[in-house]
Amino acid sequence: MTELIQERRQSWVTPKGSRAAPVMFIARLEWLQARRQRLFAISSLMLLLLGLSVCLSFSADSSLLAEPMAALKSLSALWGLALPLMALMAGFKGIAAEREAATLGLLLTAPLTDTQLLLGKWLGGVLPLLLAISLAALMTAMIYGFASDGVPAQFYPGLLRLWLGGTALTLACHLTALAISAWCTSSQSALFLGLAWLGALLFLWDLALLLALLLGAIPAGLLEGLMYFNPLSLFRDFCEFGALPLWALFLQLAAVATVFRLGLIGLGRREL
Repeated sequence: MTELIQERRQSWVTPKGSRAAPVMFIARLEWLQARRQRLFAISSLMLLLLGLSVCLSFSADSSLLAEPMAALKSLSALWGLALPLMALMAGFKGIAAEREAATLGLLLTAPLTDTQLLLGKWLGGVLPLLLAISLAALMTAMIYGFASDGVPAQFYPGLLRLWLGGTALTLACHLTALAISAWCTSSQSALFLGLAWLGALLFLWDLALLLALLLGAIPAGLLEGLMYFNPLSLFRDFCEFGALPLWALFLQLAAVATVFRLGLIGLGRREL
């Protein structure tokens, strides 16, 4: 791999090279690594099983199949648990493993910048997950149509929102996993911190808000606004209602930009 990196670096400094070439090269390395780990197959199978379980549970009662939004609400709840976990498993080794293999210093030698490395690992690592989400959404529609002898018209807009929301959630969570990895010296520490972040994302934030509400620490009218600080709440509401406050979207975009910056700062700590 060292020889491959050195050979590719020579092509980046030629007149035909572009700033996108290093990003695409790193993305291709991540894609090949994901293929060896069968990330696409495992992610697709997991999401398909979730879709199948929802469709089978709703097929037990024909009246439930006539309510496609109820099925999509159940599926969005399951995806809200599965997608952050998949993104963490795909990204926690991204940069920490390079430090363990002593290849990070070589990768970060000019002309490859920290930004190009982080972008390449983000795009290449998340692509199999996005393909799995797309496949699972299509297969879920087919399974639901087979179980209900026809898909109601309102099912498709809801499924599109589920796909869009799942894509955005996966992108954000995978970037967070990479940022955590950039600050860690080993894959084990990255996994530990990643699981701590996942627990806070899935449980601790909502639990803290509930306790604060019960104790009277926050007014009830402020609860909805604070819930939107959690991207999972944003994902669930978007899948169900299809509309979100504009300020909440800008807040999450600012959070993504902050996480990306933190990842760059972690990459800059060469001495780790």
